[in-house]
Amino acid sequence: MVNIFLTLLCFSGFVYASIHGLRIKPSNAPLFSISSIGVLLFFFSMLNHLKMGAFFLIFSGFALSLFWIPVYLQKLREKSPVPFFRVPSVFLILAIICFILTINMTFTVVDDYVYWGIMGKYLYINNNLPATGCPLDPRILAYTPGTSLIHYFFLVLTGRYNVHISYFAQNIILISALFVVVTKENIKTSIVYMGVLIILMTVFFGSIFTKLQVDYLLSIICFSIFWIYYTEKNIYLKLLTVSMPLCFLFLVKEIGFMLGLLIAAAIFFDVLKDNAIGVKNKFKPLVFIILISGILLILKKLWLGHVNDMGFLEFHNAINWESIKTTFHIFSNGEIQKGFLIFIKESIFGPADRLNIPYLFWYVIIAFLWVRILSTFQNKDKPRFFLFSGLALISFFLYMFLLYCLQIIIFKVGSAYEHTVGFSRYLNILFSPIVFIVAIVFFHKIVFTKKKAGRKIVFPLIGVVLLVLGFSRVEVYLNRENQDIQIQKFSDRIENRINKGINSIGLITGRNDNIANLQFLYHLLPNTVDLSGKKKFINQNELIQYIVKYDYVLLYNPEPIILDWLEPCIGKETRAEKISFLHVRKDKSKEKLFKGFSLEMVLL
Repeated sequence: MVNIFLTLLCFSGFVYASIHGLRIKPSNAPLFSISSIGVLLFFFSMLNHLKMGAFFLIFSGFALSLFWIPVYLQKLREKSPVPFFRVPSVFLILAIICFILTINMTFTVVDDYVYWGIMGKYLYINNNLPATGCPLDPRILAYTPGTSLIHYFFLVLTGRYNVHISYFAQNIILISALFVVVTKENIKTSIVYMGVLIILMTVFFGSIFTKLQVDYLLSIICFSIFWIYYTEKNIYLKLLTVSMPLCFLFLVKEIGFMLGLLIAAAIFFDVLKDNAIGVKNKFKPLVFIILISGILLILKKLWLGHVNDMGFLEFHNAINWESIKTTFHIFSNGEIQKGFLIFIKESIFGPADRLNIPYLFWYVIIAFLWVRILSTFQNKDKPRFFLFSGLALISFFLYMFLLYCLQIIIFKVGSAYEHTVGFSRYLNILFSPIVFIVAIVFFHKIVFTKKKAGRKIVFPLIGVVLLVLGFSRVEVYLNRENQDIQIQKFSDRIENRINKGINSIGLITGRNDNIANLQFLYHLLPNTVDLSGKKKFINQNELIQYIVKYDYVLLYNPEPIILDWLEPCIGKETRAEKISFLHVRKDKSKEKLFKGFSLEMVLL
């Protein structure tokens, strides 16, 4: 529990500064603060001063918290301190729940090993962004590092690498985004809003508190930006508050750049149409929005420069104007037409969530709630409501077109595949925030307009949410594969057996498709594991040439022929083992496999 105390104490300093220095609402301050930390760490990493930047922010957080504590104690002496405590207490309770949920968490999802988990560990070990020649999978080096930077911040703060801290750090981002619906005037209603959001997010994305994949974070941050813009009355304050989350969207995942621009465009036109703001007073807000968009473009430019300088391969290079034009050949190209029909069918009748409810159901729900919400607006406000709804619809269709291009160009749906690839995962990044927005606005304007949420609603909902969160933790535990468990166990043993320092480890596997190499790489960092997971060798000589390049060689379910070639040096007992670990010794041993080298079995 010391970790949770340190992290929350440091983080509270930034929240305090946002509230008392920038006049940001207490409910919005956590999201603004965590987004600011992510953006600042990104700039520090671009300047190759990531560790210094992290220490500076940590020191700043603790220093700011020292200013916050006297204010907190002063509130204790006031006659009615309860309203002051309600808001931070909700955050603290959520943080404790998340901390408990992620105790002894281990990775169960491939993406955690491939990117978000391994990136956080790499940053903590090396204190800089990956460079050319690093041991990580080159396919993911062009991905933006957003959440991993937050992992790094909390890992440096606690002084050690721990998977639990990575999950907890990511959950702080999630809680901060959920927290925007909390108000001190009506805590029970706020709890209902958060409960509804958690349930909806679980329906669309699964176990949100026990995963490092970031699609759900993009969705909830998009919702939070809208909610801040919807509830904050001061135009300058609302733009200031959404500025950092808008920029952080891009750092969370590259598609966040487009989401950020779409949201910025919607806000721009909404301000332009807002009759409550005088014509003379619109200039400054519009300039502010353009400035935020400019910062977003600078972040994009900096990252592209880094990717190009490092020579990393970008995922989206195949999508260009020429390839996009081919997707319009729906009536002249049979494969494009086939892919288009598959895409349309999936977007209407395909499963939208973990319950396999079709998208058509959610479209009907959105339309029904939209009509109900529209009836609450006065005539003078309806044009603006229609404008904002229209902008959201245009953004959705634009996003759908880009998703269509992704399916046709990158995944070759209609030509190579008879089905879409990862369709709901990509679509729900933007679609689920629309569901969240409509649902919470419906509760806000219709259900709880004249009355507050009572205990009959709050306590059962809390029970359901706790049940969902508890089940999600059990689900993660039950879904863990035997290979994950085995590789973690053997990696721990290997770390205790290898020489100190950074060692190179060759990996020979016997499977055509597995993630053993990525899992071993993660667990054995900073030692470097061969990501190719060399499987096929023409003859014994080629095998020897591979082996002698490394300090150690790991055999994981190797082909029988590999064991035949190595049997003279390591004995027959290796055949009975699923995994063998060999030390490549550069000595003058009598039994040599190659001039100047010999192999020695390392007992695990």
